Amino acid sequence: MTASRACSRLGRSLILSLAVLAGGCAAPVTPDLVITNARVFTNDLARPWAEAVAIKGDRVVAVGTAAFVTASAAPHTRVIDAGGRVLVPGFNDARVELPLEPPTPAGLSELDRIARSLGITSLQVIAGGPMRSLVAAAQQAKRQARWRLIRSPMEGERPQDEKPFLPPQPGLRLLANGISWTFGSWPGLAAADPARLDTVVEWAYGAEDPLIVAVGGELPDASIDGRAGRAEIQALLHALRRIGVADVWRRKRPRLDLRARIPIDPAAGTAGHPTIHEAVHGALSELGALGIVVTAVPVPWRSRRHMKDTDDFSEPHWFRGAGVVVAVGSGRDRTLVEALADLLEDDSAAREATVVAATWGSAYAEKAERDKGWLGPGTLADLAVLSDDIFTVPVDRLRATTSVLTLVGGTIVYDPGILSVRP
Repeated sequence: MTASRACSRLGRSLILSLAVLAGGCAAPVTPDLVITNARVFTNDLARPWAEAVAIKGDRVVAVGTAAFVTASAAPHTRVIDAGGRVLVPGFNDARVELPLEPPTPAGLSELDRIARSLGITSLQVIAGGPMRSLVAAAQQAKRQARWRLIRSPMEGERPQDEKPFLPPQPGLRLLANGISWTFGSWPGLAAADPARLDTVVEWAYGAEDPLIVAVGGELPDASIDGRAGRAEIQALLHALRRIGVADVWRRKRPRLDLRARIPIDPAAGTAGHPTIHEAVHGALSELGALGIVVTAVPVPWRSRRHMKDTDDFSEPHWFRGAGVVVAVGSGRDRTLVEALADLLEDDSAAREATVVAATWGSAYAEKAERDKGWLGPGTLADLAVLSDDIFTVPVDRLRATTSVLTLVGGTIVYDPGILSVRP
C-alpha cells in the first residue's frame, strides 16, 4: 500500500464516516436498487469487504451487511441477488490504444459493448489524429461506459500544435483531455530527443492537460538491441527535476505509461519473496517522489520471448515499496481482462493489488478517485458482478471471466439475465 493511497483513502473514509454520523437523525434514504448476497470488494481501507450495496440515482448510498442494506429497501426498490458472486468497483482501462486508421462510430460502439460485458465502466482512449475528429466519432457512437479521450501526437508534432478541448466537455460520460507523448525503445524508433522532451515537459508544466509519457522497452541494462527503457525513464526524471517544482508536479500527477518489464532480483529479499532490483527500485522511488503515476501495460503472454520474461515480470504490488501509485491499461488489440491475466499471480495479496490498480489506481491516474474506483456512500454507482472470483480463479480461467451485471451511474448497462431480480 503506497503512503499516498493509504492517506487518501483513510481520509475519505473518515470524512464519509463523519457525514454518516452527522446525518444520523435524518430520514433514511430509500434506495432505487439493492444488490445483495454478494462478496463486495469495496476497495475502501476502512471496510474492504461487504455483502450488499444500495444505490439511489447515480450514487451509492450504503455498503455493508445484507441485513443492514436491505433494511432500507421499500416496495418499489429493485433487489438483485448476486448469488454469492464477487462484486467489484467498475474496472477502469487506463490505456486503450486505437488503431492508426481514423475511428468510426461503429468501431467505438463495439469497443464500448465489449467493455461493458467484461465489467469495464471507464475507458481512457488513446488515439492519433485531431482530437475533434475523435470526439465527433465518439459522439455518434453508442456509448454507455465513461470515456476519456486522449490525443496521441504523431512524430514531429509539437505541444502547441494541439488546441485543448476546453469546457464545456463534449457530452454525457465523455471527456476530452490529455495528450500522450510516446518516447520509445522499440526497433526503428529513436530514443527520446532531449530537446523535444524538454519542450513537452515545459508545455505540460504550464498547461491544464496532464502530462502523459509512454515508454516502451526493457528496464534491465542488457536489453534487446541495446535499447534500455530505463534510459528513457531517467531522461524523463531529469527533465521533470530541471523544469518546475516537485510539489507542483505532485499536484499535476504526470503519468508514465510503461510498456515494459520491471525486473525483480531473486537474490534479494527473503526466500521466496524477491524484491525489485536495487537499481530499478531507485528509479521507481524517484517516480514516487515526483508524484508520477505508472500505468502498467503488461507484455502479452504470447509476446514474451523466454520463460525468464515470466519470472522477471513484476506485478503492481512490487511498486508499493517505492511509493508509486499504479494503474493498468490494456494497450492495443486486447481487453483489460486479458491484460489482468498477464499480470495476476496466485498470491492473494498480489491479486488484490492488481485489482486495486485496475480500479482505484486507474481512477487516481485521471484524478477521479473521489468518485470512482471504490464503493462507499457518495461514490458513483459504477460496479460489476463477475462470473468468476477474480481473487481466486486459476489464471488459465481468468481470461474467460466476464460480467454478469454491469452498472454505470446506477444504470444497468449490461445484463445477460443470469441474476435473480425482484420485483
